[in-house]
Amino acid sequence: MRSLRTTLLIGTIAAAGAVLVAAGVLLYVLVRGGLISQLDRSLHDKARLLASVVEHEGGKLDLEYDDLDMREFQPPAPRGYLQLRLAGGEVLFRSPSLDELDLSGRAGTIDAPAYQWTRLPDGRTGRMIGIEFLPRVERDGNGEGGDGDEDGGPASTPSTAAGPQTVLLLLARRTEAMDATLGRLRIALFAVACAALGLLSCVLWLVVGRAIRPLHHTADRISRLGERDLAERLDAAAVPAELRPVIDRLNGLLARLEAAFERERSFSADVAHELRTPLAGIRSAIETSLASTGSGEEYREGLEDSLAIALRMQSMSARLLMLARLESGQVRFQADRLRPAELIDACWESFAAAAAERRLTFDNRTPPELSCAGDQEHLIMAVSNLLENAVEYADEGGRIVATGQRSGDTVRIAISNTGCELSSRQVEQTFDRFWRADTSRHQTGIHAGLGLALVRRIVHSMGGEVGAEVAADGLFTVTVRLPSAEGYPGRGLRGSSG
Repeated sequence: MRSLRTTLLIGTIAAAGAVLVAAGVLLYVLVRGGLISQLDRSLHDKARLLASVVEHEGGKLDLEYDDLDMREFQPPAPRGYLQLRLAGGEVLFRSPSLDELDLSGRAGTIDAPAYQWTRLPDGRTGRMIGIEFLPRVERDGNGEGGDGDEDGGPASTPSTAAGPQTVLLLLARRTEAMDATLGRLRIALFAVACAALGLLSCVLWLVVGRAIRPLHHTADRISRLGERDLAERLDAAAVPAELRPVIDRLNGLLARLEAAFERERSFSADVAHELRTPLAGIRSAIETSLASTGSGEEYREGLEDSLAIALRMQSMSARLLMLARLESGQVRFQADRLRPAELIDACWESFAAAAAERRLTFDNRTPPELSCAGDQEHLIMAVSNLLENAVEYADEGGRIVATGQRSGDTVRIAISNTGCELSSRQVEQTFDRFWRADTSRHQTGIHAGLGLALVRRIVHSMGGEVGAEVAADGLFTVTVRLPSAEGYPGRGLRGSSG
């Protein structure tokens, strides 16, 4: 692929060359047309003059050319050729330049003559005019034709019929002077075009080089950016306006890369932090069991504690794996027709015992006939995480309510729990991985804060939306919006990053 400089230079010079050629051709055509028109006018004026002195007198045609300047028809270097003949073909006059040769061509009238290019007797190209006219009739004082000049007046032709006959006049001239002028014009136009293109190439080389210099500086600046320089941004004010959208996109890319690297660093730190507590618990239980000299019941209690901690670690690992698969688009969803009310009741059975221990009441107000489109397995996972989150963070003796309704082509499912102490600003962070607010999650144990993050990814991957809000009375509500089953195409959905 050519460089931008080369592409601009070739394109601009080619366009300029085409414009110069077109302008040169147009100028040449106009000048040539003007010269031909000037030559034709000269031929026309000369032809009219030569025709005006042809008289029909006394039954004869008199050609009074003695008083005219006829030098252009004289050898040895004639510039013009003249021939007059009757309509029947009889030659009345032949200029000395023709010798015994004849001119041939079409003819028009005096007011509308015929012009044509012709081959002259000397073999050169010439321009010829042809006209047909009736000679002027000369009458004597009694109104009758005279007998001519008895004292040797103008030359006369042999006798003709009583009435005047049509005379054909052919007048040709050499075009060497015009051809030489046009030749010099062609050379001048070619020289000017070459000089203009050469000068334009030099100027464009400098202008384009100066114009793309900021692009090279920007490329060098980008090449020097490393992992630790992602917080820096390129200066859009230092580049031309046409490159500013590119710089803006690059700055946006740098911002996303910075956020991605920050999430990666935070993820590693969060995982290490979340694993430290359960690993410390397992180690403590094992060390206590090894140091104990008591009965087998004490060993059993230590193993049960270690097993509970291991199960929670396994749950966290499974959720992290599912998040990674969802974000990389490796999960395929099947669109099924589901009834949220039945699904919520089925999921609640797993948390009923834990809710009873905390004296929580559960009320599923979702209409039984309500249906939505989604993948059953993954929607169960999302609802289970929402219910687990509600049981975990509801206040002692509080309540959990599930509702659902349809709005157009969307089904809205909401799960609420009382006892929330989050602020509106903190609510916006509840879907972030590993995020926990100590003021409202003091009983979380080793809960990793992955439930709502997983819910958001699942719902987005199924083409839905999820959001959270907290009311003034501490009612925390997570709302899931999914496509309605009615009119849904029913095609499989592939998980995406949302």
